[in-house]
Amino acid sequence: MQQFHINSKLIEDIAYDPASSTMYVRFVDKGVLAIQQIHTDDFNNFLAYEDKDTFLKEQLMANTDYRKRIQTRSAIAKSLFPN
Repeated sequence: MQQFHINSKLIEDIAYDPASSTMYVRFVDKGVLAIQQIHTDDFNNFLAYEDKDTFLKEQLMANTDYRKRIQTRSAIAKSLFPN
């Protein structure tokens, strides 16, 4: 599994497991979100994008093909899901 430190307002670091096509997002408030069925190209696009918070919200969270699951509850993780 590859792990990367991210310098953003919301995200502390991310990890990607290509075997399961799962991206793990750890937020600055220590919440963890798993995004499943994410292709390696989309993960690499996330890494290349300058504003990681915007990419997470507008590209990854908006994509209904991905399964999203909160693993460790946090205010940031919860705010990404509509009520």
